[in-house]
Amino acid sequence: MLDLNKLTKLAIFCKKNKSILVIDEAYYHFNSTTGKSLIKKFNNVFIVRTFSKAFGLAGLRVGYTISNKENIEKLQTLKPIYEINNLNITIIDYFLNNLNIMHNYTLEIKKSRKFLENRIKKYSSIKLLGKYSNTVLVKLNTKQQMEKIFQTLKKKGILVKKGSLNLDIFYLRITLGSIKITRKLSNILEKYL
Repeated sequence: MLDLNKLTKLAIFCKKNKSILVIDEAYYHFNSTTGKSLIKKFNNVFIVRTFSKAFGLAGLRVGYTISNKENIEKLQTLKPIYEINNLNITIIDYFLNNLNIMHNYTLEIKKSRKFLENRIKKYSSIKLLGKYSNTVLVKLNTKQQMEKIFQTLKKKGILVKKGSLNLDIFYLRITLGSIKITRKLSNILEKYL
């Protein structure tokens, strides 16, 4: 994740090279770092956000772009005539008028992350990575450990993603949920750590 200072340097670099800078803020609501102030300073900055993460509306496939008026007008000439249906509009409108739902969800995710951190930190060989989104990576020791935990969680109805880097770094990518679900997940994890 880049802070505002680094984003400013990127905007300057892109401006000098006659390029646009698109800042992906899909996880903005989980960390509050934004490049929004750059829009007034640079005419080449676009910010994209989604309702998939903090609002929990991934199935709708709805997002939005923030930029200056001129850029948005140019984008409107390129967009499809019917880019979003009435049902999606109704759902998005409901959530925008009830932002407390999203705020409560992001607070629950922060609590779940802290809960999981506290449970995992006693295992010095295991690392929990990630603090700027609704996901974490649990770095494990072996492929066998990763596979065993993955299969056990799957049998219990908890779906996570597994992966490896360079054939010697093994991890599970976990989308955080409520404290209740995180407690269930951590109880299973601890059996194999």
